Amino acid sequence: SALHHCHRCLQMAASFPSHADLLVLDCGSGGTRVWRQLGEGAVQRVNWPEGRAPVLSAALRTPEGRDTFAQGILQLGCCCFIGATAGLRHALDVGDLTSEDLSAMIALLPDGCELKILTPLEEARYELQAMRSHCEPSDGMVSMGGKSMQIACGDALYSLPFSMHLGVVLLHDDVVGGSGGGSGAWTAKVDHCLCEYERLVAQERERQSFKLEGTFVCVTDTLILAGELGVLDRYLSAAELVDVLARRARDMTESQTDEEFVHAARVLLMQAVISGLFSEARFIFRSDVNISWPAGYFSTQCRQGMTNSNASL
Repeated sequence: SALHHCHRCLQMAASFPSHADLLVLDCGSGGTRVWRQLGEGAVQRVNWPEGRAPVLSAALRTPEGRDTFAQGILQLGCCCFIGATAGLRHALDVGDLTSEDLSAMIALLPDGCELKILTPLEEARYELQAMRSHCEPSDGMVSMGGKSMQIACGDALYSLPFSMHLGVVLLHDDVVGGSGGGSGAWTAKVDHCLCEYERLVAQERERQSFKLEGTFVCVTDTLILAGELGVLDRYLSAAELVDVLARRARDMTESQTDEEFVHAARVLLMQAVISGLFSEARFIFRSDVNISWPAGYFSTQCRQGMTNSNASL
């Protein structure tokens, strides 16, 4: 099993020092998290040397930001795999950052550190690897981040190039519903946001050959939403989950804080995704399955290390 491979990998740390001493940085749209492997499929957060770790897509924009980020990496004192996900992909796609900005950052990294932009399916593959260390091999996966969603069913991997951040922007848009406020204006914004998510889901349904059935374990930011909805550790059919989400959407009052806007966007996003892509499926939000793509990356490195070791014998 993956857990057995990881355990043996740690026992053989002397043979694989680059794996045993490795830190993984998860550079997403909302922040940077540093992880180290503990063994038995577990990972542990590591504090950034000074204060809160910078958002990589923001740090890359200026020489000062790049230098600060590189100095933080140096102070971590380990080899690092720096994995950038949807936030940096989006910034490059829309022209907020250039390949020259990325090259300038790479040139500042200490020896033994690698910066890579993960493709959506690489991110999905690592998350699925981590999830299956805790769940049944036949279970599918639904994962939500700030700017993308990952879905897995069997060996098939899918990615949606939109997520919560889009909804937050739409719900702040005063062009829809007017700037005067009131329940009517808020309802117009909610309806517009849901319609836009539904349009994008339909677009992806045409582009990708989704085949989604069976049981799906919902992970990452979906667990935050499930806790707010009171559906943790419950099995729900697609119809039941859509009903829960639709009722919450109808009951939502106008958001006042950043947290309320994020919650509203997640509700509408999940409603559109579940209703648009799933029919014969059931979902579970397991509170004991807290995974991330770095955990799957560590597991993959362990497997590769074992393969290389066996080949050299």
